[in-house]
Amino acid sequence: MATTNITPTVGLLYPSLMNITYKAPHPNAAKLLIKYLFGDQYGGLGMKPFFIVGNWPARTDMLAEPKNEFLPNLSLPLKSMKFWMLDPIGIWKTSAEVQEWWMININ
Repeated sequence: MATTNITPTVGLLYPSLMNITYKAPHPNAAKLLIKYLFGDQYGGLGMKPFFIVGNWPARTDMLAEPKNEFLPNLSLPLKSMKFWMLDPIGIWKTSAEVQEWWMININ
């Protein structure tokens, strides 16, 4: 009997990026927007709408945790939870093979 070494998790993590397009007409404005969207260490500025329980920021230097307005004592610290990390390069490399399998086997 084959065994796997799978650890239960609460979800998936995937890298997220913010990019400035090559030859953007206003690259400094794009830099300011990115800085605003990343917010501050307390979930403020552009991060505020997304700084909620169940949605964690990509930043690793956060000094505060999101608060639930109905359950203020609820604490879900990201550092103590286990996640599966998605591999975007691996997904990109195998996507054609997966699509081909679907086309052959689903028709």
